[in-house]
Amino acid sequence: MINTIIDTRPKDSSGGGGKTREELVSEKAKDLLSKLPPDYNDNEVRETCKKLTVKAFPNDKGLSIPLNIFLY
Repeated sequence: MINTIIDTRPKDSSGGGGKTREELVSEKAKDLLSKLPPDYNDNEVRETCKKLTVKAFPNDKGLSIPLNIFLY
């Protein structure tokens, strides 16, 4: 985070060239967005939890198992 702040702070202008502050910020934002995980899909996670079983609870499935509730 500190490197991002340092990279985007204004530089002494000594003759042009280089990237503007807006270009640097835009590049950093695009880089950070590309590293984010996909959006959380509640329905998908709920369906996955419903399929989970645990050996300690052989007759139970899904959100009736305490571990699955925690994971959800």
